[in-house]
Amino acid sequence: MEASTRAQRADARRNRESVVETAIDLLGKDPAASIGEIAAASKVGRTTVYRHFPTRDDLLVAMFGRVVDEAREMTLEVVEQASSAEDLLRRLTPGMVRLGLRFRFLHTYRHLGQQTLDSSKQVSDDPVRLYLAESRERGEIRAGLSDQWIASTIQALAIAALDDLHAGFTDEAGAELQLAETLVAAIVAD
Repeated sequence: MEASTRAQRADARRNRESVVETAIDLLGKDPAASIGEIAAASKVGRTTVYRHFPTRDDLLVAMFGRVVDEAREMTLEVVEQASSAEDLLRRLTPGMVRLGLRFRFLHTYRHLGQQTLDSSKQVSDDPVRLYLAESRERGEIRAGLSDQWIASTIQALAIAALDDLHAGFTDEAGAELQLAETLVAAIVAD
């Protein structure tokens, strides 16, 4: 029975992941896509979708969790390559812009994911937070900036860059450049 239960749980996790990934792809193309369309595209029954996500809002909240997970994966890779606080911030920006483009449809639903996003700024083992704390000890960070302020600034400026990109005020390369330059100017010591 135990092996059967584990197999069912693994199946349920695969179904859930399939629904979330399909929803990201489908809603990225058509933000008005229905749960039925998502179920059909993910090859999972509608009742299975509703079992995992009783409402559309539940599915959207799960996608904000995916944003945080993918951001953490991206930042781990960037931190491994960074040689200084400035280098870290410049390397982060393309990944942040790419994530913003992948999940652009979620911007309209930001209120649903705000708690998830706020919680992600307070994780003590966040790779960027840890790297910047080490950078502070090396004197690379402007004096007087708290870790929380830096995390909020990075998130807010990334959102501003994506807003300008979505509104057509800049292109992807411009958003990356402006974000990098602004983060470096705001956070890195002179």
